[in-house]
Amino acid sequence: MLQSRKGYYAIKGTFASPVLPYETSALAVLGSGQAPQSFPLSAVGFSFPERERTGLAPVMVEAQMSDFTINVDKEKKLYNTDFSIVVLLKDQAGQVVEKLSNQYRLSGPLDKVEEAKRGRVLFYREAELMPGRYTMEAIAYDSPTGRASVRLGELEVPETDEGKLHMSSIVILRSAEKAAATDQRESNPFQVAGMELYPNLGENTHKARKQMPFFFTAYTASAATAAPKMMIEVCQKKQVLAQMPGEMPAPDEAGRIQYIAGLPLEKIPAGTYELRITVNDGTASVTRSRFFTIED
Repeated sequence: MLQSRKGYYAIKGTFASPVLPYETSALAVLGSGQAPQSFPLSAVGFSFPERERTGLAPVMVEAQMSDFTINVDKEKKLYNTDFSIVVLLKDQAGQVVEKLSNQYRLSGPLDKVEEAKRGRVLFYREAELMPGRYTMEAIAYDSPTGRASVRLGELEVPETDEGKLHMSSIVILRSAEKAAATDQRESNPFQVAGMELYPNLGENTHKARKQMPFFFTAYTASAATAAPKMMIEVCQKKQVLAQMPGEMPAPDEAGRIQYIAGLPLEKIPAGTYELRITVNDGTASVTRSRFFTIED
């Protein structure tokens, strides 16, 4: 039994790291077997088998700031929040192998409160996982009210041989912006040529965008002398609707190819599809896929 500000909660199970005070209420909700949906919540895990970090699994959770309690102190002319996001990654035996979390005690001047309400909260953490399939349980918990939302998902970390061709997850992109100089780091898999990439975490893509940008990273074999080739396929109900062969740029000094492109949407009717990409270096072939939905 662990105590929080609102009383006592029974926390079931064991965790990969010590339970922090702000996590207790959120973990109690997850342990209850319930999955409240008080507000929209998106959560996705990715696999980026970087050299010397083949188990790298970035996890992102997104919510709207307006869905959390924003307290106002008129005397001090400030606003503040108190909410948390917790993610549990479980192996096929149901054991927690990673617990990722953050508490958001945000504050700002009162005249910026409406701007704050229009913002998004993007939780980003990196796990290091062994090859296998994992379930992901993400919860956003609003401390003042006890309102919460849970999102369940799956994450696969494929077996990777660093000496052979391998490939990251396919990432559907929502936007990109120039990364601040202080935030630039080569180890961030979502930074490409000084740009910060922001994934689409499950939203439908509107045809008005004309193109659906996507991104993945190919890691060439240690003895490779040329860039691999690729095949992009759009599938629906296991049928291949379109094939687009493509050339890949030369790898960087680390043998990594960060590839960004846009899928034209003009001739694709509204519906749900699979984007499937195969990379081949003449010796090995690797395929990854991602589902997406287009709406008019």
